[in-house]
Amino acid sequence: SDDLKIYHDGTTSFIKDVGTGNLNLDTNGSAIVFTKNESEDLAKFITDGAVELFYDNSKKFETTGGGVIVTGIATAGAGRFTSNLTPVSGQGLELLCPDTSSAQIQSYDRENSEHDKLIIKGNPIEIYHSDSKKFETGSDGVIATGIVTATGGFALGIHSAGTSVVSGPVKTLN
Repeated sequence: SDDLKIYHDGTTSFIKDVGTGNLNLDTNGSAIVFTKNESEDLAKFITDGAVELFYDNSKKFETTGGGVIVTGIATAGAGRFTSNLTPVSGQGLELLCPDTSSAQIQSYDRENSEHDKLIIKGNPIEIYHSDSKKFETGSDGVIATGIVTATGGFALGIHSAGTSVVSGPVKTLN
């Protein structure tokens, strides 16, 4: 039958499936590997394992049991994350979208049990340091927890028991 054709036209080599079914590559070996000149990896399809894609013999994309690994810059016109991208070890970055109205960016250092996060919502926006909220926006302004350091002059409003005090530029506040 002429359903499968393997030929060379003088310039290019072809494998053509011109039948009505699928073209299947099947192996009982450890992988199907595409190479250039038997020395430069193009793609590997590892039996019961990863798929690896290469650019100029450098691995750029790999599937794993937990998802995918991209080496280098990944560019997308848009993106949507439907679950955590939390690193399980080492240092890393978590991008989390728990719902359509908020987003969270959290950095991790698993060796030192530290993480910082930025939660972005319509209202409020919260900034955390070592899992402790330090800054929050609200309808009346901002709330800062801890020591606030500012350079140059600033105006200070203190609201306590219904009173308000406003001062001019301040260098030292005790």
